[in-house]
Amino acid sequence: MIDIDSQLDEKLQRARTNLTELGKAAVAFSGGVDSSCLLKLALDTLGRDNVVAISAVGPVFPAYQQEQARRIASGLHARHLELLVEVQRLPEFVRNTPQRCYHCKTFLMTRIRNLAREQGFEHVLAAENADDALDYRPGHRALQELGVHTPLKDAQISKAEIRVLSRQWGLPNWAEPPSPCLASRVAYGQTITTELLQQIDQAEAFLRAEGFEPVRVRVHGPVARLELAAGQIARAAELPMREKIEEKLRELGFAFTAVDLAGYRYGNLNRLLPQTAEPQ
Repeated sequence: MIDIDSQLDEKLQRARTNLTELGKAAVAFSGGVDSSCLLKLALDTLGRDNVVAISAVGPVFPAYQQEQARRIASGLHARHLELLVEVQRLPEFVRNTPQRCYHCKTFLMTRIRNLAREQGFEHVLAAENADDALDYRPGHRALQELGVHTPLKDAQISKAEIRVLSRQWGLPNWAEPPSPCLASRVAYGQTITTELLQQIDQAEAFLRAEGFEPVRVRVHGPVARLELAAGQIARAAELPMREKIEEKLRELGFAFTAVDLAGYRYGNLNRLLPQTAEPQ
């Protein structure tokens, strides 16, 4: 059993107090580590009758994560609703500017908020954490504008602390790497299509099935740039695996496949942003 230290316990109690003041709430639930931790915390604090998990589904979300959200919600005995959200129809999303996440998050959370209110839930929770302020996060502004609550972030609970809590609570995905939407794999300025999102999802699913984890298939025009764990780069470059990967990704529509020698890095495409871009 892992002990929760006093500092983390204080943060946890702060989050519980904030949740209690809301009375009941809907959780924007992706099935990732952060939102699973938030859902568990909300259920334990407010009770199952006062919590609903709402998951957005559609081509922009990895298929395995949509299935994982179903499994975890079921395991927690949470009421779970799915909402088809076709953000790929938004012109601002398709153009893929550095503000794509803001427009996407606004559209997504507005839909979730509307469904929550139809179900009798005035408050919506999102699973941001204290570390998110360190990265470029235009989607955070959308949450603020829509009045979405972020109890983990407000209590200054970090990503590492979320993993500690999740492991303590027996959540099966406590050690999994982050898995943001598939659009985050496409270089800014490149048009996003449903077909491209499906290609990325299938390519990453193939690589995970071959034992590569974490994995990102970053797209730069005709090039699929693979980000793998540093210890797995050599394996990807060896025959026959190298040929197997290249053949599969060419079959999926990528003209060229490259392996990034720096390995997997979360939010790596944000390195292409101007230096004036501020974390949000």
